[in-house]
Amino acid sequence: MLADQNIVSYKKGYMQNFRDIMSSVQDTLTKAGVESDMDFPKIVVVGSQSSGKSSTLEAIMGKEILPKGAGMVTRCPVILHLKNVKGEDSVTFGHSPEKKYTDPKEIQDEIKAETVRNSNDTNGVTSKPIIIYVSSEEVCNLTLVDLPGLIRNTDQNQSGELATAIRKMVVEQITGENCIILAVSAGNVDMANSEALSLAREVDPERKRTVGVITKLDIAGDTTDAVKALNGESFPLKLGYVGVICRSSASKLALKESIEEESTLLRRCKELEPVRERCGIKYLSGKLSNLLMDHLKANVPRIKKIIQTKLVVVKKELESCGEERKDDPRTIIRDTIDSFAEYYRREFTGSEGDKSLNLGAQLSYLLYPLFVEELEKYGALDGITDDDIRTRLKNANPLGFCSLLPDAQFLDLIRQQLKRLQEPCELCLDRVHDMVSTMMQPNEKSPLRFFPRLAARVKELSERYLAELNVTTKKHLKEMFQCERTCITSEDPEVDAFNCIMKSTSQVMQERAIASGPGTTIIKAGFDQIIESRGVIPAPVAAPKEENKAATGLDKPVPKIMPAGQPLSAKERIKVMSIKMYLENYFRVVKKKLTDSVPRTILTFFIEESKSGLFTSVNNGIFKDRGYEDLAAEDEDIVKKRARCKVSVEALDASLRKINSLP
Repeated sequence: MLADQNIVSYKKGYMQNFRDIMSSVQDTLTKAGVESDMDFPKIVVVGSQSSGKSSTLEAIMGKEILPKGAGMVTRCPVILHLKNVKGEDSVTFGHSPEKKYTDPKEIQDEIKAETVRNSNDTNGVTSKPIIIYVSSEEVCNLTLVDLPGLIRNTDQNQSGELATAIRKMVVEQITGENCIILAVSAGNVDMANSEALSLAREVDPERKRTVGVITKLDIAGDTTDAVKALNGESFPLKLGYVGVICRSSASKLALKESIEEESTLLRRCKELEPVRERCGIKYLSGKLSNLLMDHLKANVPRIKKIIQTKLVVVKKELESCGEERKDDPRTIIRDTIDSFAEYYRREFTGSEGDKSLNLGAQLSYLLYPLFVEELEKYGALDGITDDDIRTRLKNANPLGFCSLLPDAQFLDLIRQQLKRLQEPCELCLDRVHDMVSTMMQPNEKSPLRFFPRLAARVKELSERYLAELNVTTKKHLKEMFQCERTCITSEDPEVDAFNCIMKSTSQVMQERAIASGPGTTIIKAGFDQIIESRGVIPAPVAAPKEENKAATGLDKPVPKIMPAGQPLSAKERIKVMSIKMYLENYFRVVKKKLTDSVPRTILTFFIEESKSGLFTSVNNGIFKDRGYEDLAAEDEDIVKKRARCKVSVEALDASLRKINSLP
């Protein structure tokens, strides 16, 4: 007998210890604002309007704090956290945790006011919950969720979609497996017409997590039907039913007195004797508390895993906020700029394990594949036609004394084309400038992200310095192009002028031979072509005698430009082809040099100079400013986030220790 008593005493002590620990865990996480991620087991109250739902909840709490009135009063989820605390009797709200309420009327008014604040439609519903903490030595540790009462019809002042909206809200709340459904039905209504039981059956088809509550047993009419309902004969539930007698709105009894009166009425009703032990608010409170504890015990491994996962996430968030700095402003600014300078240089030197390309790798891709591809778009003969070259030839050799284009005009043509290559080179520098400038923008890796004022000032000074580097580097590029356009040489084998002439002449001769038909041979190559047809040199043809000089046509107008579409003679074709070939060969050599010299110039005079001198210039500029101390002010959002993360980490750590302490 004594051993049995010890076992019972141990079980009670274990359960009380478990309740205290889990209640403490939930309370800690709730205050830290991370309780919603844990998905703790909860009890959701479902019932039709006027089914006695609110009266049952108030009886469980022992407090009259829920608003009452005609029609629909509850228009959003009301989450009630009941906590058994000795010597405490107060209510606090999640939206104003610093204030404690003790006056029921004031609590009801605050619920109404918060409902209005959460919803724009005074006749509709909102899914945003109101969270209430009830601390009292007269309550069990429970979490209850009160919802708007289910309705079938709406009045003229309500939306026709109201019934559907309420039903949707209720279904969302009771669908989770960690939810215990408290289906409230009035005893004076046939269970077959119970909206709460009908909805519970949809989301809990196995009926394993629904508790039926039958209210108003004192006015149930035929008590025999109530007994059958409590025994689950009409709609069986694995967790069973509990009968209660709700205090009517007309009753003048205090809440505590009405609970005592309920016990008296239950004892007097002989018809309820078979189910009396399963009736009453006190029995309902104890049953729900035990069910909630059973669910919590089953969910401890899951909750522990969620806490561990959440702790890793929050610690990373806290790390991303950086350490709180309490140094003097000058030290903070100097250290932050030094850290940013190191971060800037590291973007060029590379780092292991990154999934994305750093700035150095991106610039390398720009300066080599992309820049080379852009240069290839510029051809040596872009904008030059055969007629243009023939015109130059005519102008340079008006009386035909020179065989090719004179050096001065030939060089002018090359320089004209080379000048076009300067544009893509300067555009490449501008693109590098833009890419480097993006580094000055705060990002998730930049040390400047914690100090918005400092970041803005660093950005301003950096852009000014980089703009100066851009001007200096462009000057070097222009000097490089000046050298290319001034010192044009034909020493390179690829631009041998004589070779170009020979190739052009050979090509024209072959074309003429093909055009003249079979048997044609070439007996002289060069500008003065003599073609032998079938091995016979044609005899000179005497010029016709001019009988009438007046009809010579010398009076016709002389063209000021070359007639369009006039075919080139063989001699002109050789000259034009030679010049074009020379231009293309020389252009190719210059572009090859540019693909090496331009990136080197940009890297030397822009990138390397920025790495060595940028932050010296930034430091000098900042510490010359008056009131530079203000730049050390941290981002307010980061300060708040850091504080919030610290609280969350402490709460999660404490909760994990408490769960690990469970026997």
